[in-house]
Amino acid sequence: MIMLGVLIAWIFRITTQSAAADTSVVASAALLAAILFSAILLSEKSFAVESENGCLDALVLASADTADIYIGKLIANVTILCIFELVAAPAVLVLFKISANLDWPRLIITLLLINIGISGIGTLLGCAVQGTRTANSLLSVLIMVLLCPMMIPAVSALHSLFGSAGTLALAGDFNKTLAFLVAFDAIFVTVCWLLFGFLTGPQEK
Repeated sequence: MIMLGVLIAWIFRITTQSAAADTSVVASAALLAAILFSAILLSEKSFAVESENGCLDALVLASADTADIYIGKLIANVTILCIFELVAAPAVLVLFKISANLDWPRLIITLLLINIGISGIGTLLGCAVQGTRTANSLLSVLIMVLLCPMMIPAVSALHSLFGSAGTLALAGDFNKTLAFLVAFDAIFVTVCWLLFGFLTGPQEK
């Protein structure tokens, strides 16, 4: 995931060297693209172990609620993405020569909300596509389609933090973008948490 994220950021940086582009705008796009594609890679492997030797069936038959499996995996995926961003975010700042004098608390909150939203969808779909012949491609398409609305406030928030406010309709109001991200996170996590029980329900004996 770290290698993929740095590679994406590096490709974006090479592109901007030969184009008259605002590096702060491209930096926010590079960081979000790195997070998105790395999260897809993470989601593909999220339930890889549980899909073998009937492990998921055993978890479903355990005394805990099946939705607790989703919450546990969601927390694990969000944590892994946070660790990934400890490398990816500084790499983007260095590659695009973004000033380190940022509002770090707001950046951390924004990245955490993005992680929760992407992981909320990715965790459910990662379990849904396990065992299918086209799991990787199917997962990528589904995640990208479902996350399209969330990408608007996510990009806007990063634009504002990187000093390119005004490039998008929402970029001038950070609080508004933050409210949209919180709303998307609440919807995604709640809906996926409820659907996970139905997804694993038929496996119960």
